Amino acid sequence: MNSESLKMVGVIGTCMAFRDAFLDSVQEWWRGNNTARFLMAGAVAGIVSRTAVSPLEVIATAQMVRGGNKSLLGELTELFQTEGIKGFFKGNGANCIKVAPTRGVQFFMFEQFKTRLVQWKRTSQGLAEDADIALNPIERLIAGGFAGMIASSMVYPIEVVKTMLTMYPGKYAGIGAAFKG
Repeated sequence: MNSESLKMVGVIGTCMAFRDAFLDSVQEWWRGNNTARFLMAGAVAGIVSRTAVSPLEVIATAQMVRGGNKSLLGELTELFQTEGIKGFFKGNGANCIKVAPTRGVQFFMFEQFKTRLVQWKRTSQGLAEDADIALNPIERLIAGGFAGMIASSMVYPIEVVKTMLTMYPGKYAGIGAAFKG
């Protein structure tokens, strides 16, 4: 091996060592960071669910805004004939931008409210910190309700933009243009 080859092996080895150290630190951070995991889990779940039902969301939004007397199948057929497959997903980018933080925050806040309720129950009942406490369905409902209210209030403006993009395709150049009106 010549000196250039040895230098290249050294550079590659250094890059691989850096990559391994970086990946190890990211994995360690991820294991210890429940906040990021809850936010990410909710965001991904929201994006997948909204994309899966996007055609139905487009039809529902259109019927709410302009009215309609066609069947679901009739609406889907007309949408496909006039706009193609792309029509099924109009407004979905804005919808995903809206739903990712909404569901992420909702999932995270739900877990936070549950944790706070458990702590409150332990304290009010005079139990030890490690005592097992279960929340009843009403307490879970309350935690979910508050989590949903907080999440929804944070992303209401993007809901308006999603509706504008769905109802007026082509009028706005994109999400940023729809925000400007």
